[in-house]
Amino acid sequence: MPEPDIATLTHRLAALTRRAIGDRMAHESWAHEAGFRPGCIGVLHVVAAKEPVSQREVSDALLLDPSDLVTLVDILERAGLLERRRDPADRRRYALEVTPQGQLAVVRLREINREANEELLAPLDADERAQLAGLLTRVVHHHTGHPADDTAAPLPDQVPAGEAAARDAALRAAADRDAAAREVAAHPVNPERAPEPYDPDREAERARESLRP
Repeated sequence: MPEPDIATLTHRLAALTRRAIGDRMAHESWAHEAGFRPGCIGVLHVVAAKEPVSQREVSDALLLDPSDLVTLVDILERAGLLERRRDPADRRRYALEVTPQGQLAVVRLREINREANEELLAPLDADERAQLAGLLTRVVHHHTGHPADDTAAPLPDQVPAGEAAARDAALRAAADRDAAAREVAAHPVNPERAPEPYDPDREAERARESLRP
């Protein structure tokens, strides 16, 4: 029996995973408004599980080049989902934390991951899924020293429909605010055309002048 081509199989599985998640993310307008990239999901998961956490720790956990991580953190910070704070233990470096808005996004992304997992692992029963997870975890831990599931933070298995609707509305509202802020930043108001602050004395004088013959 020929030796199984594990590299090709894992590559295909990764491609199927990206497709399953991408199909679902295509309907998440708040993520589009934020300028989400695929790597943003992993960054949010790691920070939510380990916060406060340094950028170095996040890049190590996700096997990301530090410069690539900075780009992803910038996107998430502009979207109001992450924030950088000076690390009290070392003022020379930043610690990353998830904002309240980011926590809503993390819950939604976990739901998307669960849906994608159900689609991908449909041929496997519960025992087979646990076995697969255990084997993958061992391989990842052997090569990185990080267990494959160390980004998993405890979250409710199910979000009530009313809370989910409120969460999605909050995410969309935040995305709209961020888009408006970017529009203002990109097209600043000309000071010469900026509206004058309301002055009752000036307005009264203008009204008197309009009545003069």
